[in-house]
Amino acid sequence: MSLDREIKKTWLFVGTRCNMRCRYCFIKKTNEIIPFEKAKQAVRNLILSPGKEKQLLLYGGEPLLYFDLLKKIIIFAQSLVRQKNKQLAVSVATNGTLIRKEHLKFFQKYNVKLAVSIDGKKETHDRFRVFKNGRSSFSQIIKKLPAVFKNLKEENVCALMAVHPSEVKKMHENFIYLIKTGFKSINIEPIQTVTWEEKERKDFLSCLNKISDYIVREIKNKRFIFLNSVSRILNKKEDLRKNVEISVSGKRASSCFDFYPDIHFDKNIIKLRNNTSQKIAQILKENAKSRSLFQEYIKKTKSYIFE
Repeated sequence: MSLDREIKKTWLFVGTRCNMRCRYCFIKKTNEIIPFEKAKQAVRNLILSPGKEKQLLLYGGEPLLYFDLLKKIIIFAQSLVRQKNKQLAVSVATNGTLIRKEHLKFFQKYNVKLAVSIDGKKETHDRFRVFKNGRSSFSQIIKKLPAVFKNLKEENVCALMAVHPSEVKKMHENFIYLIKTGFKSINIEPIQTVTWEEKERKDFLSCLNKISDYIVREIKNKRFIFLNSVSRILNKKEDLRKNVEISVSGKRASSCFDFYPDIHFDKNIIKLRNNTSQKIAQILKENAKSRSLFQEYIKKTKSYIFE
């Protein structure tokens, strides 16, 4: 890859092994792991390319199954970015079931963002997010969260909230539940491996508008809640041409979906989320013209971006 082209964001898949079998997951559990040298090359391509601000996102499988490799990648990336006098935000996406104190201490030391996959209340979460034996995972995750909130900075914790069309009517209440649990930043990720019917898309839009109203009300009450897709837009981080995805084999693509050509993805639901997020961002900008609280909120969004 030519280093003349700016890369702002790299998704790096460190391994495909996982201790869970989420019913909507499309990642093939092949037990592959990325060689450290290929991971280092991906990091070099990111950091040495033009541009000052960089994002490195580490995925699996379940990345915490490869914690020793994770540490090596993160330490290498942080060292290189210091040498080049650039800025780097490192994020790790985890299912949350394996989090230990040593993980949190390392993430704290290296200022790593941690995104925990949790879909809302127990009844919604446990419909899809199960272990290999079919056992539910909610109780395992929820007991890990107090330590996460205690050890990591507020802006370094995000909930990855997947939304399946069968549960979309509960999206708003699941969002509120996660906020009450302690998250201040949430990434809403509609499942794309199924086709969304017109009624389900309307329900998704309705819930997203309710969430927008909730965020605005909370800002007026001096409580800041961040929606990842909106925060990205407010900080102009939506240039897909500057994104790269790296598979465990080291293969490069502009989207992880390119690694699975045999799977149909409903990309229209993502477009709906992103277009609505644009409108929400505009509402916040309009409020910021005359209200200092909204100005402060927009300034803070940059610190809360997960991806």
